[in-house]
Amino acid sequence: MNKKNDKCQSCGYNFYGKYCSNCGEKQFSREDLSLKKSFKNFIFSISNIDSNLFKSLVLLLKKPGFLTKEYLNGKRTLYLKPLQLFLLINLLYFLIQPFTIAQGFNNTLNSQIHRQIYSSLTRKIIETKLQNADTSQKQEYNNRYNSKSETFAKSLLLLMVPFLALLLKLLYLKSGKYFVEHLIFSLHFLAFNLLINFIVLMLVVTVSLYLLNILGLGFIINELLLLLLSSTISFIYLYSALKRVYAQSKLVTVIKSFLITFSLFPIIFIYRFILFFITYIFVG
Repeated sequence: MNKKNDKCQSCGYNFYGKYCSNCGEKQFSREDLSLKKSFKNFIFSISNIDSNLFKSLVLLLKKPGFLTKEYLNGKRTLYLKPLQLFLLINLLYFLIQPFTIAQGFNNTLNSQIHRQIYSSLTRKIIETKLQNADTSQKQEYNNRYNSKSETFAKSLLLLMVPFLALLLKLLYLKSGKYFVEHLIFSLHFLAFNLLINFIVLMLVVTVSLYLLNILGLGFIINELLLLLLSSTISFIYLYSALKRVYAQSKLVTVIKSFLITFSLFPIIFIYRFILFFITYIFVG
């Protein structure tokens, strides 16, 4: 029988148990390479991820701020890490968004030059760029831009996290928390926001709108109603999360929840503006 190594294969420290106390490497035996052991480890890894994912999603929804507080208190193996959770929900969002009525975080060239608060600037840039182009060249540029924008949007969505964290840092200057602690809160909150306001809510609204249109009642659902609904959801969640993590008075937490909720809109516009310029540069 092959004996297990007495020293860590990664850093050379002596083992005192199954894992190296210096670097965390698992004690290795050639039996680990057997088909039976490898299959067992694979099943354990998959089931562990599934278990952590389900547990993390439930807690993200049911207990605002709980995952953030647990992570900041050092409990980091029971749940998915904040960035992992955010990226998984981000991926889910970009898979589902095309089937909803949501314009989403990816903006077409037409949206960038006509429907944003900064569109007068972006329209001037594009008009200058295409001033000598014919119709077919403009269409070809439009297609290339939209394709690139869709690609960049999936990764640039992460840009919203530091902007929100910076706002939290300013609102909680006296809390003594590090910037990274605000980043963790931002990852969890934006993961929730993506999951509920941009996936669940948009799916429900899309189906409802389809049914209402059949009955001739589609006018009941409009942009203002959706804005109020998503803002209300964000505010309620934020209040509970901020109260749990930052532990300030109810009145102060209400005020800061309002400020953060309505600050999400300029943050989204900043994200879209950055997305425009990065896409513009790479399209050439």
